[in-house]
Amino acid sequence: NLITKVTIPGADIESDHIPLRADIILRLSRPKEKTVRKTLEPKVLKDEERRSLYEEHLNKELESIRSINDTNEHWLKLKDAFTETNEIFLTNTGRRTRNKWMTENILDLMEKRRQCKVNRKYTEYKSLQEKFEMK
Repeated sequence: NLITKVTIPGADIESDHIPLRADIILRLSRPKEKTVRKTLEPKVLKDEERRSLYEEHLNKELESIRSINDTNEHWLKLKDAFTETNEIFLTNTGRRTRNKWMTENILDLMEKRRQCKVNRKYTEYKSLQEKFEMK
């Protein structure tokens, strides 16, 4: 917000412009944290070993639910069993790359470079930028 502004026409400077003095209120915003979206990878179940582990875990969860008579509680436990099992076995833990040539090393370097820019460490940022361009 601009509070006051004053022109100083008689200032002794080597310019044909008229200097301006202003009082402002500046509100800086913090950079937003990166949120990682959890994605499920059903392709993992193509591996026989992973599929059998998934089935065993799900069957154990479902056996404990069979004795419940209340339908609402039964539904909640059933839903929790599936979501918990999916989070354990099907959640993608790695970062998703758009191109095949991007490795974890490059992604880590990009994140370090971004953090240096946010924290105003410009010399580190430039050195990381040079490393990044070499790869």
